[in-house]
Amino acid sequence: SRSARRRGCLVAVRRPDRPAPRPAPAAGVAVTPTLLQLAYSPWSARARWALDARGVAYEPRPYQPLLGELPLRWLRRGAGGASVPVLTTHDGPICDSIDIARWANARGAGPDLFPAGKEAELAALGDLADRAQAAGRARALRRMAASRDALQEQVPGFLRWAGPVSRGIAKVGTLRTIGKYGGASDDDARTELLGALDELREHLARGTEVDGVRTLLGAFSWADITAA
Repeated sequence: SRSARRRGCLVAVRRPDRPAPRPAPAAGVAVTPTLLQLAYSPWSARARWALDARGVAYEPRPYQPLLGELPLRWLRRGAGGASVPVLTTHDGPICDSIDIARWANARGAGPDLFPAGKEAELAALGDLADRAQAAGRARALRRMAASRDALQEQVPGFLRWAGPVSRGIAKVGTLRTIGKYGGASDDDARTELLGALDELREHLARGTEVDGVRTLLGAFSWADITAA
């Protein structure tokens, strides 16, 4: 694969004919990439697991909704929006979990996350997992907004002294996220989530079991990461 630029962020582009070049980092630039992530986001989890699967070292950094939005927008300048994960590399920022996974797949060692000839299956299973996780996010965010304890967990340490005020800030951030992604009613989201999970189980039942481990495409791949 190689790296291209899409509206300000790098995109990993598959080049099966030759491995990606590895440019030397500029002087003074940290070699270890930094992963800006949201701990409870399945899309951030996908990026972490892809990097881990390929054995690529990175420094995790938590994203604070609302408080961290301006720095995130600057990091994603030209790409638009304010979403994570974002992997900061010496090549530039990579702004989507699948692009982070493709970048990782060209580095390190481990299972091929994007096996040749499986592009259609990978895309279909990724879309199915997105449906399930978007529905799950909608339900989880509404519950977080209504839970004092859940809001408290979202408050960064340096603000916890503010008590109810800090929880209010966390609630504003959670409500903004709900507004950003929208979503169906809780009942509709539950129906969507259960339907998508049933489909994933059917795909997994048709998968191949090797050494007691069943995978979606016969070997561990990006499809298994997205569906986890």
